[in-house]
Amino acid sequence: MVARCATPGGEWSGGTLIAKVARNRFSGPQAGVREVGFGVPKMRATDPDSTADLRAFLSRRDRGYAGTVFRGLDLARRDLSGWDLSGARLEDVDLSGANLSRSVLRSAVVSKSDLRGVVLAGTDLQGADLRGSRLMTKNVVGANLSRTLLIQADLTGADLRQTSMAGANLERCLLVGVHAENVDFHGCVLSDCSLEDAELSKARFLAVRASQTSFERADLTGAVLAGVSAPFARFAGASLNEANLDGADLTCATFVRAQVRKAMVRKAKLARSQWSYANITGSHFDLSDLTFADLAHAIADLASFRNAMLDHACLHRTSLASTVLSGASLRGVRKTDPIRAKAEDFGMGGR
Repeated sequence: MVARCATPGGEWSGGTLIAKVARNRFSGPQAGVREVGFGVPKMRATDPDSTADLRAFLSRRDRGYAGTVFRGLDLARRDLSGWDLSGARLEDVDLSGANLSRSVLRSAVVSKSDLRGVVLAGTDLQGADLRGSRLMTKNVVGANLSRTLLIQADLTGADLRQTSMAGANLERCLLVGVHAENVDFHGCVLSDCSLEDAELSKARFLAVRASQTSFERADLTGAVLAGVSAPFARFAGASLNEANLDGADLTCATFVRAQVRKAMVRKAKLARSQWSYANITGSHFDLSDLTFADLAHAIADLASFRNAMLDHACLHRTSLASTVLSGASLRGVRKTDPIRAKAEDFGMGGR
C-alpha cells in the first residue's frame, strides 16, 4: 500500500514530503516557499519505524493540520493514543484495532476508512465527520462525540457512560445493548436506530429526533423524553416507569407489553399508538391525543386522562379501576367486545 499525505502546502508521496506554502483552500494566503524532506517509508503495519516517522511528522509545531490529507495509510492495531489530528482528513485509512484513546480529532473528516475495533476511550471527536467509514467498536467510554456524524455506525454493546453525545447524528446506527445510563442525548438524531435492550435509565432525550427507532425491551426508567419527536418508534416490552414523555410526538408508536407506570405523558401526540397489554398504572395522559389508540388489555388503573382525546380508541378489556376520565373526549370509543372476549377465552381454554 502506498501512503500519501497532502498538507495544506504540499503532498507526501513515496516517502518524501515537499511542502510548498502557497494560497490554498484550506489554510488561506501564506507567504514563502519551503521544502521539507522526511525519510518516511510506505506506511505498512509490518514496518516498525513507520509509526515513529509519522509521529515525528505530526509532532512538528510549525504547521497546522486543518485540511491535511492522509491517504492509504495502514495503521491497523497501532498505538496512536494522544495524537492530535484536529481538522485533518483521513481517507482510505486502515485503523482497525488501533488505539486512539485520548486522541483529538475535532472537526476531522474520516472517510472510506476501516474503524472496526478501534479504541476511542476518552477520544475527542467533537464535530468530526465519520460518514462513509466502517465504525464498529465498544470502546468509547468517556469520549466526546458532541456534534459528531456517526451515521450507520455499529456501537453494539458499547459503554457510552460519561460520553458526551449532545448534537450527534446517529441515524441508522446499531446501538443494541449499549450502556448509556444518565447520558445526555440532547439534540441528537436517532432516527431509524436500533436501541433494543439498551440501558438508558435516567438518560435525557430533549430535542431528539427518533422516528422509527426501536427501543424494544430497553430500560428507560426515569428517562426524560419530553418533546422528543419519535413517530412510529417501537417501545414494545420496554420499561418507561416514571419517565417523562410530556409533549412528545409518539404518533403510531408501539408500547405493547411495555411498563409505563407513574409516567408523565401529558400533551403528547399519541394518535394510533399501540398500548395493548401495557401497564400504565398511575400514569398521567392529561390533554394528550390518543385518537384511535389501542389500549386493549392494558392496565390503566389510577391513570389520569383529564381532557384527553380518546375518540375511537379501543378499550377492549382495559382495566380502568379508579381511572380519571373527567373532561376526556370519548366519542366512538370501542369498549369490551363480548364476541372477541369469548373468542379470547376460548383460545385460552376458557380460563
